[in-house]
Amino acid sequence: MKINITQQDREGLSKVFENFGRKKTNEEVFYDLCFTILAPQTKFQNNIKVIQKLKELDFYYFGEAYEGYLGLEKLFQNIAKQNGLSCAELDSFLWKFYSGTSWEDFKY
Repeated sequence: MKINITQQDREGLSKVFENFGRKKTNEEVFYDLCFTILAPQTKFQNNIKVIQKLKELDFYYFGEAYEGYLGLEKLFQNIAKQNGLSCAELDSFLWKFYSGTSWEDFKY
């Protein structure tokens, strides 16, 4: 799946990721993805509570959900690779795109 990423988007991604010093684990990316999926439907504080509850339940390792997530993660990795992005960059781009947030206002 090819997506339209402009030079302005790439510059915005670069600025967002200047402060990132470490690579996230797959588990951290999973919960970030859960946060991103919930973001348009819930208020920030409620979203944090849901993510915390998922972590308490160790949802990342929850049977069939875990197997389904691995397939989704692989698809996400492939889309990122096809577009010359890391998974974290693709996640940020999608979040920015669907939230309507400008790069100037984007705080991760």
